[in-house]
Amino acid sequence: MKMVLVGCFMALFSVCSLRTLAAQDLSSFMERAENLVGSKVPGWKLTEKELNEKEAKYQWGHARQGIRMLIYYATSNEDAAEKLRLSIIRVSVGPDVKLKNLGDEAYLWIGPHSGSGVVQFRKSNMYIHLVGTSSKLVEDLARSLADLIP
Repeated sequence: MKMVLVGCFMALFSVCSLRTLAAQDLSSFMERAENLVGSKVPGWKLTEKELNEKEAKYQWGHARQGIRMLIYYATSNEDAAEKLRLSIIRVSVGPDVKLKNLGDEAYLWIGPHSGSGVVQFRKSNMYIHLVGTSSKLVEDLARSLADLIP
């Protein structure tokens, strides 16, 4: 009986420890991501920041320029791939470009007249969605963010 209780306790402890480690990893990544964007667009003000245990939403801007960023920390690589797939099928027009050398899978949409852009990508168990007034900026940020993910 003691062995069963010890085994149950160890299993519970392992699950709780992994969850705490995941939360620490996400928290650390979100802080590095926020600092990265701040360094790329130093004149822009962080106007929105919403955090929970699985995702973070940010918005930066200045005058008529800005970006929005969603970071989703999935439970697995497959969960991140599904999040990306579901996000893509909600858009009425498919991506303009499948980006190479950016995470495990990445797509870019470019506004036809405005030069605005959207990048959605996943790397490992992270899914990131960037929207901005400049397609070049969101692609650059996406590549820099992907470099932060192990």
